[in-house]
Amino acid sequence: MRILLLELMSGGGVLSTSVDSNDESVHSSLANEGLAMLRALVNDALRIQDVEVDVFLASHQGQLDLLESRKPNVHVVQIESPQQFFEQAVVFGTLADVTIAIAPESDGLLCRLADLLRSNGVSVLLPTMGQIQWASDKRQTAAVLADHQIPTPPCLDGSQLEVLNDEMPVIVKPVDGAGCQQTTQSTISAVTTLKPGFLVQPFQKGTNISVSVIAGENPILLPPVYQRIEVNGEALVYCGGDTRVSVSHAQRAHQMAEKCLPLFNGASGWLGIDMILGEHPTDDVVIEINPRMTTSFCALSQISEESLVQAMIKNSQGFRGSATVEPDGKHVVFN
Repeated sequence: MRILLLELMSGGGVLSTSVDSNDESVHSSLANEGLAMLRALVNDALRIQDVEVDVFLASHQGQLDLLESRKPNVHVVQIESPQQFFEQAVVFGTLADVTIAIAPESDGLLCRLADLLRSNGVSVLLPTMGQIQWASDKRQTAAVLADHQIPTPPCLDGSQLEVLNDEMPVIVKPVDGAGCQQTTQSTISAVTTLKPGFLVQPFQKGTNISVSVIAGENPILLPPVYQRIEVNGEALVYCGGDTRVSVSHAQRAHQMAEKCLPLFNGASGWLGIDMILGEHPTDDVVIEINPRMTTSFCALSQISEESLVQAMIKNSQGFRGSATVEPDGKHVVFN
């Protein structure tokens, strides 16, 4: 089996100015997260018998350092420009049995990559184009969740901001942001002007947790991962995940995730459902849905008894299964 692993940020698919011309650190942070996911993907895919793996890497990253030692069945494609990335993605994608693609939602990058691959006949594990589009837009995501009676924070408009308590805590974030990038915690009184492309939502107090889903005809819910998010000044900073989730939190997180699954009929690949668990189950809310691979993959692949890449491929082919956590809390087993 030949697998193409495409990660747009570390693979050279964008220039730093393509993501945010005013903040090159955004590009750097996304590229670092992308490289971490790519490392985990390569190591996970190598658990599959008789596999050949193609990987794109931006030329400035140097030769691939994804493994302790280079493996003969990992083939590195050095990318010099975004144009080359997209051209070679089609070339190598048509040669691969399956492609796993990762890109941030920002500026429609994930939509563009998905459309390019599928329009050229590449077998890529991703949600449908419609699902990617609404899940990439946080306003649309909130509307879709609300329409399906799934608890989620509302997006506040100008008239609402004027009548609410000035000291009410709120979250300000990009409509098409990825992760915590450019997301801040503030108060209504501090939101004097809202930059185009940003939205405001009420701050939700509670525990940040994410449920990853291997999509397919029979979606597999993976063990939840706590998201460690800290506030630096006003900026929210993602500080990694923790798979040591309490039983009660895991049950509540899976119950919320199950409500979202019907929204992704026809999807394949990986989904990340981010939520906040409040003091009581009635306070739980879904924050956003990532229609792509997320950094939770890095932690989950380390505790999985089976290759998660293989599970994604099998599930896209109609495999019926589930994932459970062993009593030691350190191993995921597929049934």
